[in-house]
Amino acid sequence: LLIFSGCLALQPPPVFGDEPTIQQAVEHRELVRKVLDQWQARQHQVRTLKIVVVGQWVCAKGSLDDGNPKTDLVVPLKQTWYFELVKGWYRRDTVSSTIGIDGNTLHPSSDIFVYDGATYRRFRPPAENRRDGESGQSISLVDYGAEIDVSSEFTIEALPILFSVGYVSWIDQGFGRTPEIPYDPRDYEVLESASRPDNLVTLLRRASSATRNDQVEYLVDPQKDGAILKYKTSRAGNGLTFGFRGITIETEFAEIESLWFPSKWQASFGEDAGSFAGTSLEVEEIKFNLDLERKFFQISDDVLQPGLLVVDNEAPYTV
Repeated sequence: LLIFSGCLALQPPPVFGDEPTIQQAVEHRELVRKVLDQWQARQHQVRTLKIVVVGQWVCAKGSLDDGNPKTDLVVPLKQTWYFELVKGWYRRDTVSSTIGIDGNTLHPSSDIFVYDGATYRRFRPPAENRRDGESGQSISLVDYGAEIDVSSEFTIEALPILFSVGYVSWIDQGFGRTPEIPYDPRDYEVLESASRPDNLVTLLRRASSATRNDQVEYLVDPQKDGAILKYKTSRAGNGLTFGFRGITIETEFAEIESLWFPSKWQASFGEDAGSFAGTSLEVEEIKFNLDLERKFFQISDDVLQPGLLVVDNEAPYTV
């Protein structure tokens, strides 16, 4: 795994009995309320957000079906995220690489995801997605219409960004459905008391259904407006989190314009991670409260050229 230099050194938590004392229980409830209030407040800190992240993910040696790649492949990654948080619009521009047919060669790739509150689209510019002599990716535009749950389309790389604007339990309540996500203290419990020397708090959140049994841990710094320094998931049952049974994300924060926002993070995955050995990203640029019009969160049909394949929510067609 590629680990950031200077990544957080997390100390083991103090051990308590299974049942906290009455005083500890009161302190724990107060801690939960404090942290949830901080997450709630983050939803009102900024109206719009632009954040540029750069880094890489690693395709592990021998992880593909044919035994490739021959060595770990380091795949460059750059993403630019735009959020209109009041109206629930978002856009993500990605520049990266895809693995060629031989399983060992990287080819440049790019795509754009947009959601304007009504329609979700993904566009792959053909000239920027050439691979192994092909003229471009065959699927150039994916139009999902209004049926898709847009929150399900966020990638692992986006989680620290979503956390920073107060969308911590977005996977259940959904980005874009409401300008504010409430938090219920009954969904969280404290795994560590306030007696930690570094004053950090670990919260546990559980969510269960017929097909899911999630357990999520958050290592939180209340001194930095509830910044989530470490996020760890595990899941049993039929479902997966982003296709993995376990994810760990460790994040460093910096104070930007009096707000605590992520500066770099690295993610590691469970044993069923397949080709993913790890992802590491660092913030290159961040801007708050830009004026972003709705058309910026749309992909016009003008991008379509003759011969390109379009996949919409009904049936594919060729321009």
